[in-house]
Amino acid sequence: MLVWILLVAQVAIYLTSRFLIKNKIVKKILFLASIVLLAVWTVDYGIDTWLSFYVWPLLVAIFQGYGLYFLSLLVVGTRLTKENLFPFRCFKFKGKLKTALRKESLRNIFSSSYEELLYRWFLQNALYMITKHAVVSIAITVIVFTAIHYRKNIAIVQMTDIFLVSLVITVGFYFAANPIYSIIMHLIRNQLVICQKYVTVQNENERRAKYFKLLRERKMQEHEQ
Repeated sequence: MLVWILLVAQVAIYLTSRFLIKNKIVKKILFLASIVLLAVWTVDYGIDTWLSFYVWPLLVAIFQGYGLYFLSLLVVGTRLTKENLFPFRCFKFKGKLKTALRKESLRNIFSSSYEELLYRWFLQNALYMITKHAVVSIAITVIVFTAIHYRKNIAIVQMTDIFLVSLVITVGFYFAANPIYSIIMHLIRNQLVICQKYVTVQNENERRAKYFKLLRERKMQEHEQ
């Protein structure tokens, strides 16, 4: 009975926040209510699942997180350069770019954790309890996760990427059964995408600065002549 109450409540919160409410304060209240419901689910379903934590699955989750990032590069059609494959240069940024990266990275930690708790830890487990069928719970979770991330301005390749990422994480969660691993996969994949984006921006800024420097030098030379 509780699983149905929590499921209906979470759906109601999402639909209300997404389509009916525009006030930011009310949306924050609804978001906090969603977190409270997740806490109730965690206590009822069993917090002992979190405690069964092992090193090897953690290492696998880390590599899977990078694998999902690599998959995203292929699906979106990003050029496979050294900087795109290993965008760790972002951690050396300074100034405004560093500040913006830090803020987006913190949002990534929070959003990735919340999404995994909501869609995998709660929804997937709840659906499995209701349907008693792993394939059905996996399929519905993947479809819901993909549909919720749909926006009019998102390209088809990006939606395909989201679908594949959701599929891999959802199947992985079914076998691992521990949300910590899926959070790590999701977080690492998103963080690498964020870093790659900022590295691209920095490269473009450097190319633009180099171009204007050459242009100024050329004008100085013409003026001297």
